[in-house]
Amino acid sequence: MAGLAITLSDQGKRDEAASMQRQVLEKRQHILGDEHPDTISAMANLAITLGDQGKRDEAASMQRQVLEKSQHILGDEHPDTISAMAGLAITLRYQGKRDEAASMQRQVLEKSQHILGDEHPDTISAMAGLAITLGDQGKRDEAASMERQVLEKRQHILGDEHPDTISAMNNLANTLGDQGKRDEAASMQRQVLEKRQHILGDEHPHTISAMAGLAITLGDQGKRDEAASMRRQVLEKSQHILGDEHPDTISAMASLAVTLGDQGKRDEAASMRRKVLEKRQHILGDEHPDTISAMNNLAVTLGDQGKRDEAASMQRQVLEKSQHILGDEHPDTISAMANLANTLGDQGKRDEAASMRRQVLEKRQHILGDEHPHTILAMAGLAITLAEQGKRDEAAPMQRQVLEKSQHILGDEHPDTITAMNNLANTLGDQGKRDEAASMRRQVLEKSQHILGDEHPHTILAMNNLAVTLGDQGKRDEAASMQRQVLEKSQHILGDEHPHTISAMAGLAITLRDQGKRDEAAPMQRQVLEKSQHILGDEHPITISAMNNLAVTLGDQGKRDEAASMQRQVLEKSQHILGDEHPDTISAMANLAVTLADQGKRDEAASMQRQVLEKRQHILGDEHPDTISAIDNLAIMLGRQKKDSKVHGFSPRMLFSALRKKGK
Repeated sequence: MAGLAITLSDQGKRDEAASMQRQVLEKRQHILGDEHPDTISAMANLAITLGDQGKRDEAASMQRQVLEKSQHILGDEHPDTISAMAGLAITLRYQGKRDEAASMQRQVLEKSQHILGDEHPDTISAMAGLAITLGDQGKRDEAASMERQVLEKRQHILGDEHPDTISAMNNLANTLGDQGKRDEAASMQRQVLEKRQHILGDEHPHTISAMAGLAITLGDQGKRDEAASMRRQVLEKSQHILGDEHPDTISAMASLAVTLGDQGKRDEAASMRRKVLEKRQHILGDEHPDTISAMNNLAVTLGDQGKRDEAASMQRQVLEKSQHILGDEHPDTISAMANLANTLGDQGKRDEAASMRRQVLEKRQHILGDEHPHTILAMAGLAITLAEQGKRDEAAPMQRQVLEKSQHILGDEHPDTITAMNNLANTLGDQGKRDEAASMRRQVLEKSQHILGDEHPHTILAMNNLAVTLGDQGKRDEAASMQRQVLEKSQHILGDEHPHTISAMAGLAITLRDQGKRDEAAPMQRQVLEKSQHILGDEHPITISAMNNLAVTLGDQGKRDEAASMQRQVLEKSQHILGDEHPDTISAMANLAVTLADQGKRDEAASMQRQVLEKRQHILGDEHPDTISAIDNLAIMLGRQKKDSKVHGFSPRMLFSALRKKGK
């Protein structure tokens, strides 16, 4: 019965397995007694299944009993006692208690080395387990060093083709990816896949898992089409071999949804994420950590679709469930808070977002330490929100800290370090330090080209961001030339209908207008609007931004009535979708006021501009740059003067915001 229960668990039938293991435990307690080694073994097996069911607190409690009984009956140095300690450490790691887990795993390693010797398979496994936890603690260099030792020992003792050797190679590849060494990681993962295909066969679960791991790295390398193709294979194989409802099959579906989102296929991604959520609710239950993760992932995709209210509502549920089930200080709970803060910022609720980001930063500093990569990301996210609040002088020093910490801990060439440099350049540009911003953006582009390659999506984004800054410096011809390259590369690599390609066209059109090429800009902006309506829908924020940008150009062409009509639509849509107090809604009102003044409707324009000023004073404060701009614009209107002070909604930099990482 015990063996059958383990098989059921491997099949993903965890509820049936747990029920059977409870029977085994009760029978052994009744027949053999509580302290018999076989009874303790039955308790250990049940605890593992409870952990797989997401019942981690119950699992940890049971594993503590197993450890205490083993210590009492078998002694501290018995291999089964050491194994019990190793099992408890794994559960502690899943509970987010990484420091306690690492401490326990160091004990396991030391005991194993002392009792079994350095080259015993269990000793090497203990080293491998500790390396994983070190990676979770953000100690990636120490983790990689230890994983290299594990790999070398297994190659020496077990041989290159032993399954445990191949697993060691896979673990090292994962850590290399976390270090930003994606090419080396991908090369190693290809070896893992080839070895498993040769030794285990194409349809073995471990082979499928190797294919899934390689697909993740391909996505990180920007090879999204290859990643998507591989993930479809993983899903099809999992469905065929494991069945539609096996946890690994559902995970394969979730992974494919990630790649679809990266490809800009957000509707398909959202549909797949809903299926994942429904399956996990049905199979694992509403409160399983994997179910909560599925809900969070769906919420992120909803936000990408512009459905921010629905996304925020779902993320609040995720946060509440995480707090209830995992506790306030679990890493996943803190991540849920960070994700909600992202969406609040997108909703224009910047004060609430900033408050939540401060909590995230404080919790990560307390739990993970100041130098953990996730703590640095939390600081980066808070700095972005401060910049959006207009607190640029506070944001810039924080972003300098983020950059310095990233350089020190992750290295100059890690993707997160390059992102930190990009974010600081954004703020410097907003501060009017355009030369320093441009210099930094050139570094970002050069590093991206060197590390990621010319055709990686992030390299293209870096080129776009530099073009924006060149435009801000008045170097419009150079900016337009670069934006044409961005558009051509985006069309070639991402396709004509990817949101980033549409954004590239939008950015180029704005620069053309700034060059006075309004007749060329307007048709391009009509294309942007039509594509946005077709792909993203009429009510997506990017679609509304496209309508706003076209209206501005129409006004510049002297088509003021058409411009005003379109800007009224922009304002109405913004009020309906974003709310009256969202910064983009207020910008839409400001733009319409300018056009009304151009039409000679100065009283209506001045009245609207007063509303803009009052809203900005109330929401952003008297000293925010946008508030000061509103004061200036109202003064001009009251003085019956004209000024070209149109706000362009989503700037090219905002549209290409993928490099502005907001926290994790």
